Amino acid sequence: MASIRGFLKQNGNKSFLDFPFCEADLIVIALLSYCNYEQSSITKNKDLYNSFTNIRDFMDENTKKRITNNFFKPNEFLSFLEIFNKSSRYDNVELGFFEENKSNRNEIQFFGLTFFIDDKIFVTFRGTDRSVVGWQEDFDLVLKDVIPSQEKAKNYLYKMVNLLKKPVYVLGHSKGGNLAYFAYYFNDINVQDMVIKVYNLDGPGFKFDTKKLYKKNKEKLVKIVPHDDVVGILLNDPSELIICKSSEVNVNAHDLLTWQFDFFNKYKTLTRTKELTIYSETLRITINEFIKEIGIDNVKDVKTAIFEIVKINKVKDVIYIYEAALKNIYNGLTEMRRENPEQVKQMEQLIKQFLKLYAKNFRKLEEKRRSSVFKKFSELKEELK
Repeated sequence: MASIRGFLKQNGNKSFLDFPFCEADLIVIALLSYCNYEQSSITKNKDLYNSFTNIRDFMDENTKKRITNNFFKPNEFLSFLEIFNKSSRYDNVELGFFEENKSNRNEIQFFGLTFFIDDKIFVTFRGTDRSVVGWQEDFDLVLKDVIPSQEKAKNYLYKMVNLLKKPVYVLGHSKGGNLAYFAYYFNDINVQDMVIKVYNLDGPGFKFDTKKLYKKNKEKLVKIVPHDDVVGILLNDPSELIICKSSEVNVNAHDLLTWQFDFFNKYKTLTRTKELTIYSETLRITINEFIKEIGIDNVKDVKTAIFEIVKINKVKDVIYIYEAALKNIYNGLTEMRRENPEQVKQMEQLIKQFLKLYAKNFRKLEEKRRSSVFKKFSELKEELK
């Protein structure tokens, strides 16, 4: 197995004619969507909010470093860009028609862009970046039927389809995957007819029931998640999952740079596995049950408490939370306990409730999987008689 960097080293100089478009190319596009092109003067000089340019315009040494700030591990992302830049396979990739909207006041973090690659058009949505407001908006997926970024995504897809007047693919990772599904589900029928496929890479589901929407459109919908998933399994999502291997577990498995490709298929496809880990499946069941059990008002209180901790620690970049999570939480709770002991007491009770529910579901799932393995073993034993 190998990561996307392994794919590029093996196949980066093979043309699309010699080595047709494959799943690895989807991961490349999704990764490129996280480059913060908006911070480069190239975007303004070439008016990339209303036009396209070649991806190589952003690949000089200074620009590459400048546009990696959105990714959680900038050095690893820069390493990916270095290998990408040496890959002649992508010499003719164009991108543009950027659309950005980020506002603390309105709790929105949105970035849409469109790629031309191998005669294909990908309308693409960036996932959550390192800004606090992006994570605040993510929390609202639990609280609201529609968040601002979803409406922006729907309008952006409508605009691009009507502007280009050609069939398109829709793609997004993380929150971007959720936006891709939403933009397709709720668009005009003529826009939906112009969409070939919608790729949701480890994006969470929706607060509301989407079973009918999924069933009606499932032939166009592709959702891929890592085997130890903690994001794509969140909320109500009836998607039939393609589960792939990651070199990491838990939240780190969400990183596209860790997803693994199949050596025996020349790294064209992600390495499949049949089921989520027991920890991921337990989390999926528990979170959905927990939200129903505690009610939306308590979820709102959890959001308020979390971002009060963020405020106490004067956090402007969530990577700071990630790197010193326990210290930040401890400091925040200590100060909150002085000012609002009842709020902290409520938080502690909710945490205990969640852990108790998780433990119960883990035991049930563990027994179910053990019984399944025993049944398969018994059937095999009978066949061998």
